[in-house]
Amino acid sequence: MKESQLQSIITKSLRSDGRFVIKTQGGMAGTPIGTPDIITIGNSGVLIGLELKRPDGKGSYDVTPEQYYQGEKITKFNGLWFKIDSVEKFLAIEELQ
Repeated sequence: MKESQLQSIITKSLRSDGRFVIKTQGGMAGTPIGTPDIITIGNSGVLIGLELKRPDGKGSYDVTPEQYYQGEKITKFNGLWFKIDSVEKFLAIEELQ
């Protein structure tokens, strides 16, 4: 499965639950480098950043320093940040259930 396929499954799932969802586009004007691929708000009202990686292990699997930095900023302000490389990991996030 490609990252884009994982992203599609996750965004459809979040939107079907009626959640606030932003799919970011790296490199776009105004979007800081390392911004999570998906930003949503959990049931508790907490911002959640999801950094997606290819489930098949091809391509860049590791989080870049910029992605890690943005994740640290999110958690510093009591948000949550996760690296997701499978539908199972996404489904295991309690804050999204």
